[in-house]
Amino acid sequence: MALILYKEYASTLEKSTIHKVSSTVYICNIFFLNKDYEPLKALADECEFKLDQAGYQIDHREGMEAGSWILLDYIDIIVHIYNTDSRKYYDLERFWKDGIELNIDDILKESDK
Repeated sequence: MALILYKEYASTLEKSTIHKVSSTVYICNIFFLNKDYEPLKALADECEFKLDQAGYQIDHREGMEAGSWILLDYIDIIVHIYNTDSRKYYDLERFWKDGIELNIDDILKESDK
């Protein structure tokens, strides 16, 4: 799922990481530069559309009205879309900073084989 979003939005990404935090758990971060100051809801709608096309069904969503942090819950995968202030305030990355960071481009090469 993360690779779908990564491939689709590569030109607008600020940062992307995948961390292996255990033998079965991977955390993927995809951070967008909001170059056009596009509302977060529009980005969430687009992500949901692309993932739906790829066969992923959303369980629920939160924060669509607030506009500072949107959560898309796909049960096994959670998509967080937040603005810079919310990202800094909540600092979710601190939870997996001890994980092993993997190279997303290497993973893409493997998935294309």
